[in-house]
Amino acid sequence: MRPVPQGAGWSRERELLTPCRMLAPAFGRLTRNVLRRLRPGGGTALPGWVALRLDPRFVERSAARFALRVVITGTNGKTSTMTLLRQLLAALVMEVDEAAFPRLALALSPHLVVVTGLFRDQLDRFGEVQTTRRHLERAIAMLPQARLLLNGDDPLVASLAVEGRSSA
Repeated sequence: MRPVPQGAGWSRERELLTPCRMLAPAFGRLTRNVLRRLRPGGGTALPGWVALRLDPRFVERSAARFALRVVITGTNGKTSTMTLLRQLLAALVMEVDEAAFPRLALALSPHLVVVTGLFRDQLDRFGEVQTTRRHLERAIAMLPQARLLLNGDDPLVASLAVEGRSSA
């Protein structure tokens, strides 16, 4: 085993690079590729959860390599928005499921959080759109340093704006 190289922003003690930690990205990609063949066009957070199971700090370690980190979340439009921003910025731009965002917020430590919209198409997953909003509200509260770019045309998203908070 060899020490993990320390990247920009990495301030943890030196850790050993274990086989699981080395394989986490590869198994995440493998999971993604298999899912793409089984369900073309179907998005899922499973590849990330596989990588996290092998390396619980996979997200934190990966995010620390980038000087600018952007999270895109919401019920619709994440992939299109992510693709556009990735082309415009030399940054880590991640599409994050709204239910997973509270668990990943601190590890990602984004500089910018983009919320596209909250639509009722997720009722089968969360029961009501207010549940989805509460997931986002919890994650945003954990990130006081992040700027927010909120869809002002969606009243539920606009309601996530915090008075006195920096917004993009």
